[in-house]
Amino acid sequence: IKTLDANLQKKIKNSLEKLVSNNQFQELLKYTLKTEVSFGYKIKSDIKIGRVDLLVIQEDQIIIIDYKSGNKPNINLIPDQYVDQLKRYKETFTEIYPDKNISCKIIWLEHGVIQDIVV
Repeated sequence: IKTLDANLQKKIKNSLEKLVSNNQFQELLKYTLKTEVSFGYKIKSDIKIGRVDLLVIQEDQIIIIDYKSGNKPNINLIPDQYVDQLKRYKETFTEIYPDKNISCKIIWLEHGVIQDIVV
């Protein structure tokens, strides 16, 4: 990190501090975590590859978390491509873990905010 511009270092440090101080994030850390989980899924006859930033594995639930940089949009204006991406992830992981409830969240890195996404 020391090779980065001082302003960028400060921005990253501030983002990390916000995230680490987020109680909801602290709660997630109590569970089994898997990072950068790659998987394949099929759309019509095409095979696609996806990668989940973070999976939180609980006894009866899997939480799919996608990291997004930049400013958090209005809660009602999440870009369609983000929702569509998480929808595909949820569909795939519902097949992989049929006995678990699957939910999705976005972590807005810039602000350390965790947002539930209904797909």
